[in-house]
Amino acid sequence: HTGAVPNELFGGDTAKLTVGWRTALGPGYSALAVGDGKVIAMFAEGDGDFVAAFDTDSGEEVWRYRIADTNPGHDGSHDGPISTPLIADGLVFGLGAWGHLFAVDFKTGKETWKTHLVDDNEIAKPWYGFTTSPLMADGVLIVDRVVDTSTFAEWAEYEAHHRDAFVDRITAFVDRVGS
Repeated sequence: HTGAVPNELFGGDTAKLTVGWRTALGPGYSALAVGDGKVIAMFAEGDGDFVAAFDTDSGEEVWRYRIADTNPGHDGSHDGPISTPLIADGLVFGLGAWGHLFAVDFKTGKETWKTHLVDDNEIAKPWYGFTTSPLMADGVLIVDRVVDTSTFAEWAEYEAHHRDAFVDRITAFVDRVGS
């Protein structure tokens, strides 16, 4: 597949996209998650990293949840969250760069649970912060705990280790956190 979208899907050559609304957000590398009339964004503002929901029609902020203190950029990168939130089962799941894994109610933004990958699960924080985006499969939340790549002499050694250890790391995390 080329990734191209057939022209007729959007009304052919005469279709035009227009901006419905826009809002200023602070820095971050998170992509947007969209579902059920809301756009979910993760970003930094002031001294905090946040996840927030915006109404898809009006752009009005519906709710905001503070993840943690702002993750400072390193080596010229911008401040803010790095991973992309997940919408599933009436919740928004997110992973902050400092290691705060959380779930908030999709409609209200109220926290339903949280854990800290570093403090609660003994997973080392990567230099740039946690970047992996949560996934859901058969009702199981999956988060790949990143290993510190600076311990590998060559990239091929890292790739082999990462490939071989991926399932073990996920299994260990699911066993520790539970359902």
